Amino acid sequence: VRHHPPERRRRVTGEHVACVADTGKWEVTGSASKVVLPTGVTLTLDSAFTGNLEIEGNATLNINNTQFPELQLISPASTINFNTPTIIPKKTYGNVLLNGTGVKTFEADTTFITGDLTVANGITLKGAPENSTLLILGGNVVINGATGVTAADNRIDLQFTPDHAHTLSTGGDLYLYRI
Repeated sequence: VRHHPPERRRRVTGEHVACVADTGKWEVTGSASKVVLPTGVTLTLDSAFTGNLEIEGNATLNINNTQFPELQLISPASTINFNTPTIIPKKTYGNVLLNGTGVKTFEADTTFITGDLTVANGITLKGAPENSTLLILGGNVVINGATGVTAADNRIDLQFTPDHAHTLSTGGDLYLYRI
């Protein structure tokens, strides 16, 4: 990490990124400051991270904390593993993996996943109230095992992009508002 005068933008990059403050919390401040995760790099966030994050190329982000950075530019070739978070912000993602346990809720409005959506066994997929979550998927859906039952007014409207064939694979019942 290079240190620049405060008036310049800061860019944190590297092949292996590990940063732990004494408090276990990582803060990146300044209106133009951000962390850039370059292609080929995996960043695992076990502690809270406050700041802006940009994900380039095929980089991978493992989120193991409920407090994670503001995701800015996200490459369509990247992978984000939502291991601990229960809320999935409305953004445009590359590949998304939902791991851990319990309910994973997509925010209201439209979320784009340009790659694949993979859901771990036992995860319950949930949308915002009044079925107001639209998930537009460019890749495939893989549900590993059974998902929990979602209330009829909190389901996801799933749409596939029309440019090619898609596969929806599930090990059990899948509760959606509409496909």
